[in-house]
Amino acid sequence: MRRTFIIILLPVVMGCIFAKNIHAQPYTEYELKAAYLFNFGKFVIWPDEAFKTTGSVFYIGIYGKDPFGNVLNEVVKNKSLQNREVKILICENAADARKCHILFLSQVSGQQAMELVKELAGLPILTVGDQIDDFCQNGGVINFTPQNYKYRFEISNIAAQKLKLVISSKLLALAKIITEDEIKF
Repeated sequence: MRRTFIIILLPVVMGCIFAKNIHAQPYTEYELKAAYLFNFGKFVIWPDEAFKTTGSVFYIGIYGKDPFGNVLNEVVKNKSLQNREVKILICENAADARKCHILFLSQVSGQQAMELVKELAGLPILTVGDQIDDFCQNGGVINFTPQNYKYRFEISNIAAQKLKLVISSKLLALAKIITEDEIKF
């Protein structure tokens, strides 16, 4: 019995000793955000109408400056969401953005973001802001927060519900929830 215990315990102890020399690979901000964007698609349910014009493709769009380079393409390569092939779409205007299921807004002003969200009103598009002031309070659904903030992102479930998007409680549990009192739209 004692010998079995030592045989089991020895690898654990050795692992603890050598673990100090193992370093986790640091990821860049946009590598993490690319992974989050893809995974948001796993924790949201879109209404059937969201796929009428896109068929077998699930579009993740980028509006504004593309901070990802090739990272987002690598994250979604050979993957699917909602049983559809994932493609990245660079959006230059609201017409392009209307095709998207997830729309990431990057390096745009709060005013530009509000105008785009208004143009897309009623469409089942999961809008995701990149640290845009009052994004969720003004109709956006998810907004990444600054690095040292308690939560990595905030969610307006009220905005999502208006767009007929159902966000999993698992995703909601990870976010700061924007309350009705904070909503400005």
